[in-house]
Amino acid sequence: MKYIYSLSISQWLKKESVKKYLKNTPNMVYGAKVAGKYDYVIAIMAKDMKEFDDVFHAFKTRFEKIIKDYDIALIIEEYKLDYLIDLIGLTD
Repeated sequence: MKYIYSLSISQWLKKESVKKYLKNTPNMVYGAKVAGKYDYVIAIMAKDMKEFDDVFHAFKTRFEKIIKDYDIALIIEEYKLDYLIDLIGLTD
C-alpha cells in the first residue's frame, strides 16, 4: 500500500533534517517540495495500516515541533508514473 503524507512545516531551518530523515527511512520512498497548501509531499510504502502507522508516528513524533499541518491519503490506483530519466532519453 502506498500512502501520501502532505505537510507544512513552520521552521524552514529544519528542512535539511527532514530531508535527511526521508533519505534514511526505507519506507519513505518519495519526497518533494511542492507549491500550494502544503510545503512537502511524502510517499510512504507500507505492507499494512500498522506498518504505516509506525512509520508515520515515528516521523510525526520526531518533527512534532515544526509540523504545522498535515493530511494523509491512501493511493488506491496509480494511472501513470514516468521517470524523468526515461522521458529525456538518457537510458539505454
